[in-house]
Amino acid sequence: MKITIHNLGPIKDCVIEPSNFTVLMGEQASGKSTIAKCVFFFCTVKDDIREGILRKHQMEPQELVEFLRKKIWGLFGKMLRLKPDLKLSCQYAKGIEIQVSLEDIWPKITLSQKLVDKLEQKGFTGDKAMLQQQLNVFFQDDYNTVFIPASRNIAPQLSLPINYIYASMGEDLRNGLDYATQKFLEMMFLCRISLTGGIEGLESLSSSPSLIQWTNDIADLLKGRYVCTHDGEERLYLPGEPLDGGKYILLYLASSGQQELVWLMNISAYCLDIYNRRNDKTMFLIEEPETHLYPAAQKKLMELLAFVANHSQGMFITTHSPYVLGSLNNLLYAANQPSKLKKKVAEIIPEEYQLKHIDAFYLKDGMMESCLDTDGEPLIQNDVIDSISYEINDNIDRIIDLRHSGEK
Repeated sequence: MKITIHNLGPIKDCVIEPSNFTVLMGEQASGKSTIAKCVFFFCTVKDDIREGILRKHQMEPQELVEFLRKKIWGLFGKMLRLKPDLKLSCQYAKGIEIQVSLEDIWPKITLSQKLVDKLEQKGFTGDKAMLQQQLNVFFQDDYNTVFIPASRNIAPQLSLPINYIYASMGEDLRNGLDYATQKFLEMMFLCRISLTGGIEGLESLSSSPSLIQWTNDIADLLKGRYVCTHDGEERLYLPGEPLDGGKYILLYLASSGQQELVWLMNISAYCLDIYNRRNDKTMFLIEEPETHLYPAAQKKLMELLAFVANHSQGMFITTHSPYVLGSLNNLLYAANQPSKLKKKVAEIIPEEYQLKHIDAFYLKDGMMESCLDTDGEPLIQNDVIDSISYEINDNIDRIIDLRHSGEK
C-alpha cells in the first residue's frame, strides 16, 4: 500500500508505505496527525465497503464515492479547502487505487476501474467473515485498522454519560464529531462488553507465559487492573487487590496518565485476543502515546507495544517524545545483537519486547524524510532525538560564559 499526499494542511508532499512498525516525529502542527488520518482514511475503505454490503446486500460505486466524500470531510473539514491543488491517493495493489482531489471546493473521489468493476459485478458476497476475507485479498491488506487519538483521556471522564449520549445521537449529530473520534468511541464501547473480567478475563491472553507476563506488565504500568462492570461502571482495582471485593477507584477519578493509558492498553489487549482466536490482524494508529506519562512509563509502554507488534500486529505512532524514540532505539539495538549475545541481552530486554526493524520519519516544512541511520546500526538518528537538548545546553553555556566574563 502506497499513500501519496500533496498539499493537505501542513503537508506539501509525502509518500508513505505503512510497515509493521512506523514512527512519525516532528514539531506540533508539522503534519503528523494529518498523515495518520490519511492512513486511517484509506486503510478503512475495506470496512466501509463491508458495512455497506452488510446493510444493503450490495454497494454501488457511486454509493462508495458519496460515503468517502462525507468521510474525508468528517476527518479534515475545511482543511481540505486550504490549497486548491490538493491531491491524495492510495495504490493498494496493481490497478486498485482511490484518489481524492477538489472540485468546486468539495472533495472529489475517483475509484480505479478495477474497483468500480468489482462493485458493479457484486464481487463481494457472503457473511461478515467471508466479506472480510474477500476484501483483504482484493486490497492485498490483511489488517483491520484502529485509530487511537491523542484526546483519548476524555473517554474515561465521560464514560457513562457519553455511552448513552452517543447511542441516542442521530446521524447528523454524530457527524459533528471528528470521524476518527467517532470510530474510537465505537471501538471503546465494543471492548467494554468484553472487559467485565478485565483484560485478564480475555481467555486467550492466559494461554502462554509470555501473554500472562504481558498482562501483568500492563497492570504494573497502570498501577491497577481495569474492569468494566455489567452496569458500565469503570473501575481501576488497586495493585494486589482481588477483582472480587477488592479496593478500587473509579476510572474518571484516576490520574491523567492512567486515563491516557487505559484505553490504549484495553484496545491493544482486545485486538490481540481477537488475533489469537480468529487470526485477525490489527493496524494501530496511535497519536502521542507518551501523553501525561513519566519517562520511565514511556519506556515501558514502548516495550508493551513492541510485544503487540511482534504478535503479527501493526503499529503506526506519532510522537514528540525523545524518551519514546530513545526507548525504541534500545529495543532495536537489543534485537540486532549477535546470536551469541541473545540470551544475555534477553535478561535485560525480553526477546518478545525487542524490535528487529522499524521505519522512522521526521516531518519538517511539509516534507517527510527517513531519520534512521544508514551507516551501521539501524537506529533513529541521535540528532533527531536530542536536538532540543543541544539547544538547551547551548543556552546555558552562553549564560555561564556571560556570567564569568561579567565577574572578570
